[in-house]
Formats: sequence, C-alpha cells, structure tokens
Amino acid sequence: MTELAKKVGDPRTLFWTPSQLTSQERDRLLDFAAYRELVKDYQSKDTEDAREVVQWVGNRLKDEIGSIAKDRHRQFGRGQISAVDHANMSFNCQGELLSILTPLIGHVLDGVYVSKEIEFDAPASFNDAEAIKVINGIVKTGDIPKGTKPNQFTSAADNYGYALGIMKKDGTKKLNTKDNEFVEDLEEWIETQGSQGKPNISLGDGLQELHGPPRAERQELRPVSPND
Repeated sequence: MTELAKKVGDPRTLFWTPSQLTSQERDRLLDFAAYRELVKDYQSKDTEDAREVVQWVGNRLKDEIGSIAKDRHRQFGRGQISAVDHANMSFNCQGELLSILTPLIGHVLDGVYVSKEIEFDAPASFNDAEAIKVINGIVKTGDIPKGTKPNQFTSAADNYGYALGIMKKDGTKKLNTKDNEFVEDLEEWIETQGSQGKPNISLGDGLQELHGPPRAERQELRPVSPND
C-alpha cells in the first residue's frame, strides 16, 4: 500500500487497507456469501421448499449479521492507513468515520500546505463569509479612509486584515501586501490567467476565484450602499 501511495504521488491522499481476515472472520464471510447465493436462487421460486430456504436464511442472519458487520469494522480497525510521506499512520478506530479521519487528514495536510506557517492571531474565527467581507472592506477599495463609518466590511478588514498579512499596523488602514508570499502566489496566478486570455483580473478576483462563489454570483460581493 505504501508503494501504491508513492505511485499515485498526491501527498494529500490517504489509503486505508483492511488487515487479513482471521480464520473465524473468513468462515463467517463465506457463510454470508453462501446465504446470498441461496436467496438469489430461491427468492423468485413460488414453492414451499423455496420459502423454507429463504426463511431459514433469514433466521440464520438474525443471529449472525451483527457479528459479520463487526468483523468488517475490526478488520479495518486492524488495518493500515498510509500516505505518500506517512508509511503507517497511527489511528484510533472508534466512533464515527469523521472523528477517525479528521486528525489524520489534518496531520497530512499540515505537511503539504505552507499555510500551516501562518500565525493567525485574529480576534475571531475566520471563514468564507468573513473572507468575502475582507475583500469588500479592503482588497477592492485599497484603504479605509479616515472618518469612514464602520460597517460589516470595514469591521472584517480591521478584524482579519492584519492577521492575513494584507494590512500593516502603521495607522494607515491601507492594503499593504509587502512580503506576503501568499499574495505573491496569487499575483503569479493572476498573471497566468491573463496569459490565457482572461483579461481584467485583479487581486480581488483572484481571491474570489479561489474562495468565493461562482462568477455568476459575484454581484453579491459588491459593498452595499445605504441606498441599496
């Protein structure tokens, strides 16, 4: 499995393979396969023998289906989870699938994306909705003029602009992306889009393209005036 992960080459991909079956698990799985074949052979026949066979299978499964299902859980619980840079990841196969995989996914992605290096000290949690407000509050306008009445966009810029590295704490409240490697990457992406015949793309467009709604819905991203 480790070799398959390396062959795929995407370090964000997890591979979860079950362990080998124990002899008891194999026997129960073979029994289950036989039950399925019996039902397939007899369920369409309208004879007393056929009804007895189907009823017998049903009675057997009432006692055995729980163990058969638990076998699969145990098999994956003993199994191996791998990624390109992680040969055999430790995990706890308890609870829902999300709780099992979330720490593993976080561990893998932290090793892939440089965003892990951001020291994000904003006063509130950041999400896609707040990102759009930041775009409207500072990215599109370039600054927040003195005397501007606070609104949801300027407040978002104040809350997140400094932590995102697009504003500096110099008292100017202007868009300042100097030494921000992520913005540099966006600018490179914008230049690439322009070379592909997509003119008039700005930094705001780049941010929206990566994190915002479809272009058809972009009119919702414009700041709302009191007269709207």
